[in-house]
Parts: sequence; C-alpha cells; structure tokens
Amino acid sequence: MTLTRYNTGRMRDVALAILFIIAASLTAEGRGSVAGAGEPLRERQARVAADSITAGYETWTTLLLDGKLRTDGLPVSPSLRVFMDYGRKLMISVRAPLLGEVGRIEVDTDTVLLVNKMKKVYAKEALSDLPANIPAGLRDIQCLLLGRVAVGGEGELDRDNFHLADFYPDAGGGWIVVPKEKVQPEGAAYGFVVDADGYLEAFMLTVPGGTDTATILYSYPGDGIDLMVDLKTGKRQTIVDMELDKPRWGASPFDSIKINSKYRKTDINGFFKSF
Repeated sequence: MTLTRYNTGRMRDVALAILFIIAASLTAEGRGSVAGAGEPLRERQARVAADSITAGYETWTTLLLDGKLRTDGLPVSPSLRVFMDYGRKLMISVRAPLLGEVGRIEVDTDTVLLVNKMKKVYAKEALSDLPANIPAGLRDIQCLLLGRVAVGGEGELDRDNFHLADFYPDAGGGWIVVPKEKVQPEGAAYGFVVDADGYLEAFMLTVPGGTDTATILYSYPGDGIDLMVDLKTGKRQTIVDMELDKPRWGASPFDSIKINSKYRKTDINGFFKSF
C-alpha cells in the first residue's frame, strides 16, 4: 500500500522512537536517561509541555465523524460513520457502495462487539478478557481516533494526569510522551510523538523484541484527520488508512445493531478469519 503523504523519513524517526520506548519502558532499571534521548523533562517543564500539547483539545461529550476506509485487498473504499460518547460509548458503522452497512464495531465500558453483516458472524468479548498487553480502555481508543494523547487508562492528557507520563524533547521541537511504567500494559510499552504545535504525529505500541507492533501515523488535511494504522504480528503486516472528516460536536448516536438467530457467534480470532 502506497501512502505518499506520509513522509518516509518521518516514518524512520517513528521506528527509532519505538526503539526508544522499548529502552525506556521495558528495562529492569526503569525510566531514566536513555542513550540518544537524554533525561525526561522535570515536573515544571513537563507541565508546560502538557499544556502546550492540550491547548487545542476541545472539551466534548458526544461527537460524530464521517470518513473513508482504505486498505489493500478491498475492491472499494467503504465509508465510515463513528459516534462517540466520551468514556461511555464508541460505535463505528462500515458501509459499502450498493450494499449498505457491512460491518459494525461497538465498544462500551465493559465489552467490545464486532459484527460482519455480510457473513452473519459476530464476536462479543469483555474488555477485561483482551490480552493484557493491549491498552484497550474506551477513553484511550477515543483519544487515538481524535489524535489526542491518552495516559494509562486515565483518558486524554491533562493537568491532572500529566505526572503519569514522562516527556522527552524531540529533535523537531516537539515531544515524545511515554506513560510511566506503572500505567503501561503488562508486557508491552506505548508512547506518542507530538510536534511543536501540539499535533499528534504518531502512536506506537510494541512488545519486547519489537516483533509485534502497532503504529498509527497521523496527518491533518484541511479540517480532518487521517490515520495510517500499521499492525505487525510476526511476519504478518496489515495497513489500514482511515480518512476522517471534521468532528460534529454534540451529535446524537445512531441505533445499536440487533443480533438475531441468523448470526453465528465466534471469538475475536474467528471473527477476523471470517473475512
């Protein structure tokens, strides 16, 4: 998949940041000075950095996003409709031309529901049953979709939780933000690269050795936000590009999907195999 608007040099920087996160978050010595990265900012400087990063974060309760989904192997680019109720609900409807809705994702504070309407297959799992190395809190997922820094299950970065992360100066004038070890998921580490204007450039999650990684690269065309999601598991790589329009704040939800006897239940792995 060719995504020319994402600077390849910057992607190399992101790879280096992943290595930095491994060194900073998964060593027995814990957090501290890392070769090539220096010391984390002191508390007062970290607070200033957090204020700079969050200055453009608009307070919200509900919102609606429309957009497109692009990935190799799909003959068409499905449209997306995303509804979010902060800290309470996430709904993603996937629609294909001439076919209508073909898929649905619904996440609340306890469960995740995945539905393949074309194959009449669904999976429903408790968030607590997902692998421990996935930072899958609802507010964290919502922050990632909006291009905002999330901190250890506490929701988006703010003045009340900035102390749960370490801030390192980035070469471009921005920051690398790494949640502290005590709020990192078990057996993994994640962090963020933020530019000097407070825009999130990248989210990265990795496990020791770097064989399994999840990277999201961000760009901001017009009033929208584009996310290139790159998932690597062993030798398998999946790249998905999401193009989201400007949020419509204060929106109302669309109806939850109805599961009837025609649907077959499976687990998460079985669901993805259904494609």
